[in-house]
Amino acid sequence: MPLMKIKVKYGTANKIVNIERTLPNLYEVFIKEIEQKYSGAKFQIIYKGDGTSFKIVDTKSLTDAIEHCIEHKQPFLQLEGQDEVKETPKPAAQPQKEVAKPTPSTPAKQPTTPAKTPATVAPSTPSKTEPAPASPSKPKFCTNCGAKLSGGKFCSECGAPTGESAVSHEPTTQHRPTTPPPSALDEDIIKCGKCGKPVEGGVKALGRYWHTDCFTCSVCGEKFGGNRKLMEHDGKPICSICYEETCVPRCFKCGKPLDGKYLVVDDHNYHPNCFVCTRCGKPFNGSYMLINGQPVCKKCV
Repeated sequence: MPLMKIKVKYGTANKIVNIERTLPNLYEVFIKEIEQKYSGAKFQIIYKGDGTSFKIVDTKSLTDAIEHCIEHKQPFLQLEGQDEVKETPKPAAQPQKEVAKPTPSTPAKQPTTPAKTPATVAPSTPSKTEPAPASPSKPKFCTNCGAKLSGGKFCSECGAPTGESAVSHEPTTQHRPTTPPPSALDEDIIKCGKCGKPVEGGVKALGRYWHTDCFTCSVCGEKFGGNRKLMEHDGKPICSICYEETCVPRCFKCGKPLDGKYLVVDDHNYHPNCFVCTRCGKPFNGSYMLINGQPVCKKCV
């Protein structure tokens, strides 16, 4: 199986993908692996070889990069991830409209009327203005779910931040989300259970969130799958193989893991079939004795 080692550098990270280069859908498998490595990040992939540079957009361009790497006897194929730059289209120029020039006109003469003598107004006693009673403040409602706010920074129903977006009228339709937004979740849920850094996407297991690369066995560091089933020990993820080797009690005689009922003799654990006389190997028929910590039947004493 001709495997090709491919490294993709994006930002400060340099992820490795081992892929079979004879696959008919080579590009699709490669892109799927890279998206898993970078938690679904979208970027364009560039190959920069000796005197050549082109984008990796399909199986042919990826195969060309691999062959160019092999031709130059490189131990692996190095690619670079770059963010796509979207050009904003310029607005089309609008034709300028000609503005008609105003023509001078002679102002019409207004007829003059004799000025009227203003009537004398008697002084009046100023009336006192009573202040209007203050209207009670209207309750505010969450713009996310429509619930009535109690004055906190977050909505008590959906957990969304209130801030300046709260309205003083109840919305006609209320949309109550089934899952609170990330801003309202506890810090121990939105941060990785292993490295403690924020998680975008990733895996949810054991009541916490994990980066895809961080969700591994806490003992051997391998990812879960196949014979390595997910288990939990002391709040940490552990594979079934390591759990059996490190957490399951073992028989004092044969050393194999104990499953189901077992015997405890002198602080030692035994399979029922393993607890026999250490001299004759027969099961005990009644009482026994411990000689140098080993069980011995009465006939062999």
